[in-house]
Amino acid sequence: MNHRTARVGRALLSVGVAVLVLAATGTPAVAASYDEYGKPELVPTVQGSNVVAPGETTTLTVRLENRGTAITHGEGSVDRLAAVVDSQGVTPGTATSTTVSVASGDAPLDVRSGKQSVGSISPRSGGALSLELDVDEGAQPGTYELPAVIEYQYVHRISAGDDEFFVVRKDVQVEKQITVRIDESFRLSVVDVTGENLRDGEDGTVSVTVRNAGSEAGTDVNLRLIGSDQLQPRTNAVSLGRLAPGE
Repeated sequence: MNHRTARVGRALLSVGVAVLVLAATGTPAVAASYDEYGKPELVPTVQGSNVVAPGETTTLTVRLENRGTAITHGEGSVDRLAAVVDSQGVTPGTATSTTVSVASGDAPLDVRSGKQSVGSISPRSGGALSLELDVDEGAQPGTYELPAVIEYQYVHRISAGDDEFFVVRKDVQVEKQITVRIDESFRLSVVDVTGENLRDGEDGTVSVTVRNAGSEAGTDVNLRLIGSDQLQPRTNAVSLGRLAPGE
């Protein structure tokens, strides 16, 4: 009788140990983690008018806007993620060390502006750059796309747990287009100026040769000389009538 009781007691003891081991080796609690994704989308746009004329040298202002967004995914408090962002000095979705190089492409003009630094551009904000253009005199009217190479770095991902974190940065080079339009225009160019008998206190003659260097004809064209302390014109203006391109 006592012998059977001892065997039952040992069996119960074995079961109890197995339950304790199972409880001790169960799945541990998972630390909270957060993922922050943000990719900039930089779009260049001419501010104001993008219209230029043949033979013109002008400067356009271009705004580089960041239309990207940052998306957060995670569980638990975001305090850890905020601490990582503050300590590392990063803002998800921001383009940093941004530079822009613009070329003429197929447009009949020269881009005088070199590679320009725009700095950091956070989401839904923008930076500005100046675009100096020298349009060919014989440029054909039309709409042209200027290729703009944009280089920048951004924080692709931030992951933060209770005990560790990591920040992934990426370097990006993209090509965008800046649209400009060349319109027909009338542009009077002075070809030559000569003078005869231009002496102090005497009457003389000034001859001026002009040409329509634009791509559009001019009508009712009048040429007027502006006087100075040394020279006062007796004729206020000369009518040239209609001047076709090249005349």
